[in-house]
Amino acid sequence: MKKLILIFALFVACFNTQAQKKSTPAKTTKSSKTLSENKDFGLEANYDQQTLLVYYTNEDKKDTLFIAQTEAAVIPEKFEFKPFKVNDKDLLLITWIEKVENKKDGFIETTYITQHQIWDLVAPRQLASNTHKSYASKDIKAIAKIKDATKTSDSRSSEGFVFELLPNGDYSLATPAKTSIFSYNEKWNRYRYNPNGQNE
Repeated sequence: MKKLILIFALFVACFNTQAQKKSTPAKTTKSSKTLSENKDFGLEANYDQQTLLVYYTNEDKKDTLFIAQTEAAVIPEKFEFKPFKVNDKDLLLITWIEKVENKKDGFIETTYITQHQIWDLVAPRQLASNTHKSYASKDIKAIAKIKDATKTSDSRSSEGFVFELLPNGDYSLATPAKTSIFSYNEKWNRYRYNPNGQNE
């Protein structure tokens, strides 16, 4: 009898643990700050953990959509929520830009990290994501034998694909050499590569 009671207690404990994982309320800590908010969506930055928490309103409750680890211990330069429709399906594009600046001995490198994510809030489920980095560097060197004279050289580069949401709900990923189109597939509830560049 004692064994049956112990097994039942363990089952209840496991069930409660799984139930807690299904719904995660958005919590605000002392080190957090709300950066962007409207009636449907919101963003909080946690400075101690260097994370961004994105939440949405579900029946008057704030539920966590996702938590992103940032590369910059600073407030994002830009954060935007953009709801849109594809074949009567309501989706959400989330965009933010982080700025990281490194300085050493006259060399300054600024990195802009642009993040794009498309979400289905009903599931909820991430349907697409992309990270693009652009670099701008400035090297300042003193000119020998000339007092207080310096020489500055600038350079720019990028890494990854440039994301663009198209008017019909498709999105493109582009490099200087190639542009690829991805279209929403209603049957699979996901984006798929579209060689024709049109909705499937």
